[in-house]
Amino acid sequence: MSMFLGPIHHWLYNKIEVGAERASAIEEAFKENFGSDAEALIAGVDESYPAFPTGLPLEDIIGDAQIHPFLMGLIRMVETREGALVKAFGDKFGDKATEVALSAAAEFGEKTGGKVKGEIVAGDLESVFRNLYDQQLDGMPCDQGAQPDVQGNKLVIHQSECLHSNNWKDAGAPVETMCKITGAWMEGFLKAAAPDTAYSVEETVAGGAGACRYCISQA
Repeated sequence: MSMFLGPIHHWLYNKIEVGAERASAIEEAFKENFGSDAEALIAGVDESYPAFPTGLPLEDIIGDAQIHPFLMGLIRMVETREGALVKAFGDKFGDKATEVALSAAAEFGEKTGGKVKGEIVAGDLESVFRNLYDQQLDGMPCDQGAQPDVQGNKLVIHQSECLHSNNWKDAGAPVETMCKITGAWMEGFLKAAAPDTAYSVEETVAGGAGACRYCISQA
């Protein structure tokens, strides 16, 4: 086993599992909507981008690996697979596949948000942000991730770079579509976890802006 596993490693591993479960939710939605065609496409994705087996304790899978590169590898595994699924189905089914993926991501976001609703302090946007990013996979803890800024009755989330795009690009996935899928998950999460808030996207790196800006507003 790796020499030291601390709370931050388990925290990140949980986020990785949530990311893997979102990819699985999208995969299941593709199966439901595209029937027998889906099986062949998924088999093709499996060859290069195998699914991450969720539900296993971190201690049981890390072995003697160094924790930092091991977790980075899991993030890459999860994000490239999700991207590869979206690319494969998008190439064959076009906008219909995108619609299915967006709906599945939003539905899974609601499922995830429902699990933590009781942990959010009503009216406290910082509490909303903390719970959101306890679940949202967004690079490593040492990366320049999302920065929250409370401005009156809204919380602005600023991010100077996209921490997902390299993995999405490596899978050949459309980066802007993947960004929208992430946004759909976040919106679904907030709908269930903090129904008194509204979520909006101002600009994204994937959409050509110099940074990402999202807002969570008190309704």
